[in-house]
Amino acid sequence: MPRQPSLTLQVLRQNRLWISRFLAVFMALWQIGQPLQAVPINWTANSTVDFDWANASNWDLGLPTSADDLTFGSPIPNPGALPNPAFITLGSGSLANRLIFKNNYNLSAGDLTLNSGAVRVDVGSEVTISSLLAGTSGLTLSGGGLLRLTNNSNSFTGATTLSSGSLVVTNAAQLGAATSAITISSNSAFPASTSTAGFSGGTLILDGSASALTLSRALSLEGVGANGRGAALISIGNNTLSGQVTTPVTATARATRLTAVNGITTLSGGLSAGGTVAATFTTLGGVNSTGSGSFNLTGPLTGTGSIEKAGSGTLFLN
Repeated sequence: MPRQPSLTLQVLRQNRLWISRFLAVFMALWQIGQPLQAVPINWTANSTVDFDWANASNWDLGLPTSADDLTFGSPIPNPGALPNPAFITLGSGSLANRLIFKNNYNLSAGDLTLNSGAVRVDVGSEVTISSLLAGTSGLTLSGGGLLRLTNNSNSFTGATTLSSGSLVVTNAAQLGAATSAITISSNSAFPASTSTAGFSGGTLILDGSASALTLSRALSLEGVGANGRGAALISIGNNTLSGQVTTPVTATARATRLTAVNGITTLSGGLSAGGTVAATFTTLGGVNSTGSGSFNLTGPLTGTGSIEKAGSGTLFLN
């Protein structure tokens, strides 16, 4: 006598059409609900007639969206043999998820909304962004190169973190509309060493050489800069830090350096030096800095670590 299928199998067979339809709809809805994945797109300048961001022919996969990671390669592409191939012109409403620069580039005009806030500038490269930067994910700099922001109307909000590389500004407004502390971190290759000073970290350069700069946001500094022999903060000119400066001690940095060049940097928001007395130092000044610079500490001096003055210039404690 042939074996009869189970009741469950009979039900599945009788309703297989409806089950297949349900699964198809379910998979379609599941795909719609997935977050957008970043797509790598390369700047090619293949239009051969301009260097306009809004020209889809200048990208290998068409006009970028907020989900796309954009790479500006090296050597700088210029198939049309046009002058100034490093200068890219933006229009209104330009979008990207992340920017990756492998050579010297200049982005100008228009505005750019960064979905992730991430910018990578490779070591040895210098990038200038004079376009208005917008977005809600802040700014995260990596790569070890130099980024210069020049737009006083930058409106991006969120955390600003310099993990590797140097960021140069001449006006506090270029740092966006956020009010949270700016974090300059270190990426020491030897976190287990108690003597390491930090290596391959970030540097904030406040260039007040043309006009004095006042920064009201707090600063969280660690390490000795992008090349391991510099400073987490370089202040050029007669600048004022009205937000508190903190030098925390983490597993990646045991000492932190600030330098002042060609002027007096006033710390009216105070200085909190982290770490252990006589073991962890917050150093004000450097032995190889160009131009004499002094510090005027008018805010409170707090913390558990030690401070020291190095190089030329004077440390005033008021």
